[in-house]
Amino acid sequence: MKRILVVAPKGLVRQWQAEMRLHFGEKFQFIEPSELAAFRQWRSGGAGEEENLWRMHDQVICSLDSVKPLEGRRGWSLEQL
Repeated sequence: MKRILVVAPKGLVRQWQAEMRLHFGEKFQFIEPSELAAFRQWRSGGAGEEENLWRMHDQVICSLDSVKPLEGRRGWSLEQL
């Protein structure tokens, strides 16, 4: 496989990264939520319109929380979540 994205609960991301290296000899890039936020801010400033953070690495691990569309859920009640 050429490209892989593993989305895991925040508490298991580092374990997934270690397990992939241990069992398969694969090095996965961990993309942290802060990196995603910084990248989005950089893009919104007009820089890097053709850049896509997910295409910069072929094997990526990120937390589930980092890919949730938080902007779309603002103002929702707990029942709606």
